[in-house]
Amino acid sequence: MTPSAVAPLEPPFGALAPTSLQSALLGLARDSFLKRGDFRPMVTGLLSAMRGGPIDDRFRGAGFRLHLKGSPTEAAMLLNPGYNAPEFELLEACLAGGGTFVDVGANIGLYSLSVAAFLGSKGRVIAIEPEPVAHERLLINVAANAASNISVYKTAVGDRTGEVSFIHDDANLGHSRVGEGGLTVPILPLADLLTQAGVKSVDALKIDVEGFEDHVLFPFFETWPAKARPRAVVIEHIDRERWGRDCIDLMLSLGYVQRLKERSNTVLTLGGG
Repeated sequence: MTPSAVAPLEPPFGALAPTSLQSALLGLARDSFLKRGDFRPMVTGLLSAMRGGPIDDRFRGAGFRLHLKGSPTEAAMLLNPGYNAPEFELLEACLAGGGTFVDVGANIGLYSLSVAAFLGSKGRVIAIEPEPVAHERLLINVAANAASNISVYKTAVGDRTGEVSFIHDDANLGHSRVGEGGLTVPILPLADLLTQAGVKSVDALKIDVEGFEDHVLFPFFETWPAKARPRAVVIEHIDRERWGRDCIDLMLSLGYVQRLKERSNTVLTLGGG
């Protein structure tokens, strides 16, 4: 499988920067409770009323063209500069010396582009996103950064090779998932994709695939060399009840230590370091 091609960004990044009114509202929201919870849709609605369409902004050193409708992740990135900060801090500590970061369920690039900006020439990012809308936005954000250290793959990963049915969620792009839907996407084991991409060792991994994590991680840890396993893993645990086998228990049995548990994510590191 070859990585997706990245086209030049049109209009160029910065052309859709916040207007003066949007900037004023963003400043107010970011310094207050308005960036959270039930207030977030109200603020994003006001931003869209001031000027429709996406907004070009920066998050953790990377540029993003952010859409406010139907994508709570993008709204959170725009309104909350500290979004998922504890997870990023542990990942960056693991990757301080460089390395390879793998983002399974990359969505629009929240982790992929932020980590790519942190790594620079010291590392490489493999971003995996099969959902067509999210994949296209991810490529746009790669173009916005002219990021040469990231490869994007339009496929699902799991426990088999072939095709799989996929559900697109209009209300929340990040909730799109493997399941009986109107889309069909390719699927292959994560270890196979990484081997095809020339990856020999994974230094850190993030996975968020809406309850399909066990189908990805169990075969990965069964087949990937133990000495090349990621030193840090960020895993979304909200859909833990969907797992047929528990991914966190698996990693604990392999010597990982739970370092952080937030509302959505658990972070584990090998040996606790």
